[in-house]
Amino acid sequence: MATEQIIKCFKVIEFLAKNKNSTVDQIYLETELSRSSIFRILSTLEKIDYVKRILAAEGDIWELDYKFLTISHSVLQYVDIREKVNVVLKSLSAEIKETVQLGIFHNNKVIYVDRIDSSDNLIKISFDNLGYEFEINSVAAGMVLAAYLSKKDLEDLLKNLNLKKYTKNTIVNKEEFKKFLVKVKDQGYAYNDQGYAIGVRGIAAPIFNFENKAVGAINITGHIISITDNRVDELIDKLKDASKEASRLMGFHNF
Repeated sequence: MATEQIIKCFKVIEFLAKNKNSTVDQIYLETELSRSSIFRILSTLEKIDYVKRILAAEGDIWELDYKFLTISHSVLQYVDIREKVNVVLKSLSAEIKETVQLGIFHNNKVIYVDRIDSSDNLIKISFDNLGYEFEINSVAAGMVLAAYLSKKDLEDLLKNLNLKKYTKNTIVNKEEFKKFLVKVKDQGYAYNDQGYAIGVRGIAAPIFNFENKAVGAINITGHIISITDNRVDELIDKLKDASKEASRLMGFHNF
């Protein structure tokens, strides 16, 4: 039953996407849904700002509202960055023989929308993190993206968050975390030494777009046996080169 209602809802949405300023009767003739179902769907979508009702003498006229533009913009941005940066992730992973991810902000957290595993690395990170939401203080990508927020956006973000502790190395004090982010921005990368899981290290650098905005982060994840203290500096240099190339592909030229 729930599946049928969702299908009906999307039939209405798809019709409005193709036909601006539509009446219930027009939607009815095209979709063959009942008028009562159409009106119920439209009324619900109106309450949550996904459609707009325009009062007219011949009857209510409906069209998609701007909230759909926000969603479509976000989706296009994610698709765009994945397509453009994937080649950089593959190249970096092949060169350093480590797992490389592409992280973005989503709902005040970080998700990895792309991941390249190195076939040469015998030590694998066991958790599958593609699409999983991470707290900003738990992974290097989150630290980098938080570091490049405006002061106000960062304050607003931290105000509504309780920084969760994962290991003894996780930074959970907000003032300490803000100081750490200043360092991250100054150096252009974040190094997370077992802050999410014991035995796992991460290094991340930002990806900028043509608006000089940090829209993503390249994240290297590996075991401490592989990402050793002696190797960190080398990985940081290669990561920075990769992030510059990814930024260039996203239209950033202010190097």
